[in-house]
Amino acid sequence: MAIGTIFAALAAAFVVYLLVPPSGPVEPSLLAEITPSGETHLGHAGSGVAYRHDKLILRATSAQPAEIRVYDERGLLIGRCGDDASPGCTASGAGDHRTYRLELTLQRLGLTRALLIVGDRVPPPGGTMSDDLESARALRIESLPPIKVL
Repeated sequence: MAIGTIFAALAAAFVVYLLVPPSGPVEPSLLAEITPSGETHLGHAGSGVAYRHDKLILRATSAQPAEIRVYDERGLLIGRCGDDASPGCTASGAGDHRTYRLELTLQRLGLTRALLIVGDRVPPPGGTMSDDLESARALRIESLPPIKVL
C-alpha cells in the first residue's frame, strides 16, 4: 500500500508539472517613487509632480541587460543605472532576471523624464536624450510619463 501511495503522489506531481506552465522571461518594467524632502512648499506633490530636493527612486526589472536613464527638461542626462557602477545605482541579478535601482535628488526645475533601455548591447550615453534614443532605436525602450519638478 505504501508503494501505491508513492506512485499516486508521483503521478499527481507529474500532472501538476504538466498543467502549470513555466514562468516566462521577465517583462521589462520601470516604476517611479517620489520621496518628499521634508521641506515646506506652497502645494503638495501629486501624481507626476515633485519639488526640488525630493528624491526620485526608480526601480526596473528586465530579462536582458538594461539601463535606467533620467533626463532633465533640456534633454541632458542627470542620472543613470545599469550593470556598470554609477552614483545612486544598485544593480543585481544575471541571466533572465535583473533588477536595477536608481536614487537621485531632483535639482533641476522643469520636466524630468525616465527611460529604461533594454538590450544585449545598450549604447553608451550620447549628448542628449534625442541622441540616446536615436542610438538605441533598435532596442526596447520603456518610458514613464514626465515628472514636473517645481
